[in-house]
Amino acid sequence: MGRALALARRMRDHVWPNPPVDCVIVKDGAVIAEGETQPGGRPHAERNAHGYRRRA
Repeated sequence: MGRALALARRMRDHVWPNPPVDCVIVKDGAVIAEGETQPGGRPHAERNAHGYRRRA
């Protein structure tokens, strides 16, 4: 949760007026993917994290 909040803080000025939304996927205690909603609200954080995970 701390990592997701850190990502959100980093993006908050870039996505205004949309909320900063972030996604961190953890498996067995290790972060395996993370994503951020991009400016304009698209693509969403979850989709970005899923795409990252597939490439990892």
